[in-house]
Amino acid sequence: MLELMKQREESMTQRAMEMSATVERVMADAKNAEQQHRVEAETALRKLEEQREAERLKFERELERRTKELERDKKRKELEMKARASRREQELKEEVLQMKRPPEVNATCVNLRIGFIAKSAML
Repeated sequence: MLELMKQREESMTQRAMEMSATVERVMADAKNAEQQHRVEAETALRKLEEQREAERLKFERELERRTKELERDKKRKELEMKARASRREQELKEEVLQMKRPPEVNATCVNLRIGFIAKSAML
């Protein structure tokens, strides 16, 4: 009887040790899985951050390109407006010179027309 109880105790001790080892393996596996998941999450986050940074840089370059394009267009339009105003001014001066009026009348007409053209160009 004592022998049987000793065998049972040994058997139970053996099973407890096996269960303890199993628990330790499961805990180690869980820890490894958690660590692997953390590494994968960090990698995914890093990729997202890199992608976001690349998109931000692309957006900034596009914004800069469009801004320069708008500035160029604005300068070109200003130059065209000035050239048109200058041509019109020259045309008016030539018209006045061709008229048979006294010089003071011609100067007044030119000044009035130049003022009108300058105001029109500014609008």
